[in-house]
Amino acid sequence: MYNVLIVDDEPRICAGLSVFIDWESIGFRVLNTVENGQEALEELKNHRYNLVITDIRMALVDGLELTRAIYAQNPKVRVLIISGYNDFDYAKEAIAYGVRGYLLKPVNCDELLNCVLKIKDELDRENDNLLKNREINYLSRDKFLFDLTNGVLPQKDIGVKQQEFGLDFNNKLFSLALIEIEEFFHLAESDAEEANLIKFSVRNIAEEIITENNLGYMYEDINGKLGILICVEKQGFREEKTAGCLKNICICIEKYLHRNINIVYGNFTSEVPEIRISRRQAQMALDSIMLPGRKSVVPYKQVMLEEKSLLDLEWSNEALISFIEIADKKKVEEEVERLIGELASKCFPKEVINGIAYNIILKICTVVKGYNGNAGELFASMGINAERLDFPNIQKYKEWLLMLCLGTCDYNMELQVRKSLSIFNQIKKYIDDNYYKDLSLKFLSEVFFMNSAYLGRLFKNNMGESFNDYLNKVRISEVKKILFQENTKIYNLITRVGYSNHEHFYRQFKRYEGVSFAEYKQRMKANT
Repeated sequence: MYNVLIVDDEPRICAGLSVFIDWESIGFRVLNTVENGQEALEELKNHRYNLVITDIRMALVDGLELTRAIYAQNPKVRVLIISGYNDFDYAKEAIAYGVRGYLLKPVNCDELLNCVLKIKDELDRENDNLLKNREINYLSRDKFLFDLTNGVLPQKDIGVKQQEFGLDFNNKLFSLALIEIEEFFHLAESDAEEANLIKFSVRNIAEEIITENNLGYMYEDINGKLGILICVEKQGFREEKTAGCLKNICICIEKYLHRNINIVYGNFTSEVPEIRISRRQAQMALDSIMLPGRKSVVPYKQVMLEEKSLLDLEWSNEALISFIEIADKKKVEEEVERLIGELASKCFPKEVINGIAYNIILKICTVVKGYNGNAGELFASMGINAERLDFPNIQKYKEWLLMLCLGTCDYNMELQVRKSLSIFNQIKKYIDDNYYKDLSLKFLSEVFFMNSAYLGRLFKNNMGESFNDYLNKVRISEVKKILFQENTKIYNLITRVGYSNHEHFYRQFKRYEGVSFAEYKQRMKANT
């Protein structure tokens, strides 16, 4: 994708141009819009743009001044001018500064699209040429650096190749750094061309910083990685300065490409043949540890793989699991933050971190089983393959863990609702079948092994009325049903439905039916 900046002092023009054509379908994206040339120059300092579309007449810095500044600072940025002034002098001066088009307002959609497509062809050809030139110029040197850092180059050839490529190894300290572009292989599977363009852009930015700081030499490593042969002066060497430069590479990649990279480097050595050991250390660290995530630079010596195990972990999963059981999401998030903080600061090996995840999964399975749930159903709903865990960094691990734990909280609450509803239905059926007995919340709580206060709340939540109200309605309903069906004395009938106190029945009847029992009987007789 090529980045576009739109500059116009009329917000509606900026908004209109942003959607005037389908930018993404032709390989562009409008990264920002600003109101004048001064803001545009600030924006161009902070972000990389391929195309600037600007008005001529603006306050502070007008379109022509902006064009001159862009031409002086970075002539590779294409400029397209849109103006309401049909003035040939403007167009002539603009063309002198490499402007690719001069359109009059109101802008015609087809004209704008044609200009942008021509600019895209230029940018595509330029990128193709850059890639081809880079391949020609660096292919041989890359092979030399790759062979050197992997220890497969004969000693006698090192000096010759060093001179051939103009590399200075005298009185230097060496280390090998590997750059890993996050989720590079996922991108390569979906769009190989885009992946290679990103890798090229990462290398281009990193190489600028390395050259500016005399940090060493870059080359393309295997499996989508980039290598940096760090080559610095022995005198006045400070590793913190080197690490700071590497950190700056990560920051710039995120800033300009909106991509995350991780950099791992091996121990320093003053012997060229030992560079291969430094590379092996960097690769071992990259394979073994789970990197912290965004903008991380990790030296091999920080890893200490052989000393790290679950025994070194101060955090325990007991609190996390207990909070999952009671579905306290806030506490769950706090426990996950505590774990991630410790993992990120101590550089645990991948197998240890994955072991923690598997242990949490097993505990969750036990919790879910206790609620009569299905752990397989839970994991499938979240797209989790509990048999295969693979995390590119600690940040992704954290996101996955939060999804797992918070998703389990929701699932447990759902199970509790299901369980409560099932128990309630059993209790309701018991009342419907045994309404004539001496029923009470205390009696039912003993039958169903639960707290009577909880049972009362359960009844109220599911029925919208109290247990006593429901029981009275069932009994009264039964009296009404059989009142004229059987030749039974009233007091026997009242006793039969569960009322030992007849006066209590009469009071309850009037309360629920709105008339006295005697009035009700008279009405019913009159209607028969």
